[in-house]
Amino acid sequence: MTNDAARREHTATRDAAAMPTAANGPAGSAAATIHHRALVGQSPPATVHRTSRPVRSHGGTNRGSAIVLAHGPGCHDGMRACPGTRHQDYHDRYAGHHSDTGRGMIQCPVWFAGRQRSIGSDMPIGIDISRLATHTRTGTEQYTYELLAAIARIETRQAFRLYAGMTPTSLPPLGDNFTLRVMPSRRLWTHARLSAEILRAPPDVLFVPAHVLPLALPLARRTRGVVTIHDLGYLAFPEHHTRAQRISLALSTRWSAQVAHHVIAISMATRDALIRHLRIDPARISVVHHGVAARFAQPPDDAARERIAALIGTAPYLLCIGTVQPRKNLLRLIDALAATPDAPRLVIVGRRGWLAEPIERRAAELGIADRVRFTGYLADRDLPALYAAATAFVFPSLYEGFGMPVLEAMAAGTPVLTANTSALPEVAGDAAVLVDPGDTAAIAAGLGRISHDSALRQRLSIAGRQRAATFTWEHCAQQTLTILQQVAAH
Repeated sequence: MTNDAARREHTATRDAAAMPTAANGPAGSAAATIHHRALVGQSPPATVHRTSRPVRSHGGTNRGSAIVLAHGPGCHDGMRACPGTRHQDYHDRYAGHHSDTGRGMIQCPVWFAGRQRSIGSDMPIGIDISRLATHTRTGTEQYTYELLAAIARIETRQAFRLYAGMTPTSLPPLGDNFTLRVMPSRRLWTHARLSAEILRAPPDVLFVPAHVLPLALPLARRTRGVVTIHDLGYLAFPEHHTRAQRISLALSTRWSAQVAHHVIAISMATRDALIRHLRIDPARISVVHHGVAARFAQPPDDAARERIAALIGTAPYLLCIGTVQPRKNLLRLIDALAATPDAPRLVIVGRRGWLAEPIERRAAELGIADRVRFTGYLADRDLPALYAAATAFVFPSLYEGFGMPVLEAMAAGTPVLTANTSALPEVAGDAAVLVDPGDTAAIAAGLGRISHDSALRQRLSIAGRQRAATFTWEHCAQQTLTILQQVAAH
């Protein structure tokens, strides 16, 4: 640990007796602060740190300090800011421009309450990375990983504390300004263990990119919460979730949205749903689009091509990637394939989800079992080659908060067919064939067009690459950091 980092960890350390009772039990004493270098083969620090910083009053109740985020790289007017502009006026004037171009991020003025504090590198930002303790990263886990990696690339001075219930299976390269706290807990990790930790050693901001804010957040008076909410699919299609899932998602999403000092929505579609269904103040929401990793735009190497050929063969194929579940609309996609006999075969990649069995049986029931292949989950390293070799990527999902596979396919130069609902048109723009996901005939017509029209595929490939190039994780990270630091300073 560098001298600066050590000073940050020991700054204003309190006597353990002054800590809240909940943090002084066995769970608290078992938690070790582990520097990231321990995860990359270097020796960890010899001491275990139990740290905290004194509670400071934020003071002030005045509202109306305008904090305006810069426009995305696709805006024709560059870095125009709009101080003093009301959120809705700004949105009415500029959101259409962003939605039409779809380039970069969509930002709106952010209005915070309280007196501004100076921003310094010694003000720790906490990040819940508990979702990275998995070997099969999908949407929200991939978002957490890529965002963390990009933050580490662009910010080397700001102090970060990473919280996890177990050692993550993989972490991106992180600098000396990152500290990992592994805090094992058998159950209720967020609401019990993480709650105790932020009371014991409160960060200035707690950022939860893919989970729920802990119940103790309102009690941690000096810690402000920022949460990313990905979608409200449980409200749009409740029948595609179990009763337990609906109850859990409803409670956790509403709690996080209401208790957070600021909410990051990954699309305008998600932002609008938060305002419409949960009545969240628009001034507390910022839209920050995902990025796409550079590896998807790079030609796959021979080894990757050979792995894909060995797995699925060399015949042409249409590709769909996503968890095998009703929301992905795979039953209609398979029905549409059956209605398009001269289209290439369909390869569906993704782990099995709820109600996967009827979806997997559908092809056999229609007599096209030989034209549909379920591969299960595939490692992330194989996805760029899988996209690149496909005739087209087909993704008529019923509902998406963003639609990361669409962006990945476009980056790879693969022509895309997707739905004209939820956030998917926002991501795809005019670089994809858009179809009504509720109309099997429309999906079949789209499959026919994209399978047989080589000129269309060429146009979509070029347009898709150009559009995907405007979505970067560095931009996502910079926008997210701006929000976190400005929340910490107010």
